[in-house]
Amino acid sequence: MKAVIYMRGIYGGSFAQTREFKNNKHLDNWLKFMDKNQDRVKIIGTKTMGKFMQSRFKSTCAETGIVIKKGESIYFDGKAYCSRSKAYQKANEPTDIGHVEAQENAYFDNFCYRNNI
Repeated sequence: MKAVIYMRGIYGGSFAQTREFKNNKHLDNWLKFMDKNQDRVKIIGTKTMGKFMQSRFKSTCAETGIVIKKGESIYFDGKAYCSRSKAYQKANEPTDIGHVEAQENAYFDNFCYRNNI
């Protein structure tokens, strides 16, 4: 399972990181570990994501009711969605990369702070 973790750095910059976790317990353990290390980053939110995969058996789409054949591409987040469903298409859209700018700003702020600029 993938999760997007939104964090705030020690110099005020915020950024997001996408990580792969085995299950919810693995995610919870990682978050507890990060809570103990708040001197470096502070977690300000998380969002779990589903994953794209090939169906292993015949099933039906949770949204449209269309039959999904074995081997078809599906989006799975606890329920299976076929490629024609809105959930599949929404998950397949490119993601916002605004967090990259936040990382660059935090890096520059840190650079200025260390070099007395």
